[in-house]
Amino acid sequence: MGAGGPSDAGRATGRAWDEILPLLRDPATNAPPRADELAARVAPAGWLDFVGADAAERPIGQGLCMQAPWVSRIYDGLWRPFFFTVFARQLVNADQEAFLLQRLLEGRGPVVDLSCGPGTFAGRLHAQPALRPVLGVDLSPSMLDEAARAAPGPYYVRGDAYDLPLRDESVAGVVNAGAFHLYPDPRGVLREVRRVLAPGGVFVLLAFVTISTALARLVRPIEHSVGLTRWSVDEIVTLIEEAGYSSVEPFRFGGRATFRAVK
Repeated sequence: MGAGGPSDAGRATGRAWDEILPLLRDPATNAPPRADELAARVAPAGWLDFVGADAAERPIGQGLCMQAPWVSRIYDGLWRPFFFTVFARQLVNADQEAFLLQRLLEGRGPVVDLSCGPGTFAGRLHAQPALRPVLGVDLSPSMLDEAARAAPGPYYVRGDAYDLPLRDESVAGVVNAGAFHLYPDPRGVLREVRRVLAPGGVFVLLAFVTISTALARLVRPIEHSVGLTRWSVDEIVTLIEEAGYSSVEPFRFGGRATFRAVK
């Protein structure tokens, strides 16, 4: 492999990686990747792999389903609307949600869409020039394949939410829109997000929260069976504060809530 720079990787996928190279970190070495190494990490669909083929899949239940190629193909049209209707007791509108994310991020980039799935929000955030560059990070290759196809504007990187392929204090914002319930160790994810945020950086979290209704109690066993964990709004605020954020503001909407935390 030659040493021509990040454009070598770009020629493999029709784009260069120069713009995000200063943000990246190789978790295996805790060092910035060399420009001439990127070409070997580019998947056929055009995303960078910082995990590798032998990575263990941390999530269980619904999280393990997220690794399946068929889920990535139906996620936006069927999977996400169904789960939000059942578990959040409300209909979803990705355009409205993206607008809320943009407002809470205060128009500053770079921005990371953590557990980006098939690019539902990464693509919409990329449409705002002030937030660029936008990086979509996910553990699932099939989700990243679909994201690169359906929303090709952002950069996509395969990475572990507990050990992100990003340098310390490298980004202005991180969003996590609907995956928090899948993390076995949410505290670890919150600490890792804080690590990569620049001082004053913003973390916007959309999460399922507890509901005290008869229907909620009825479906609770189903939620547990698919790996969905709920907390109260106060419990999530406490988790965020204990991870070291300077402030956190919650906004509740039925069975889910949005949290804006500042480093």
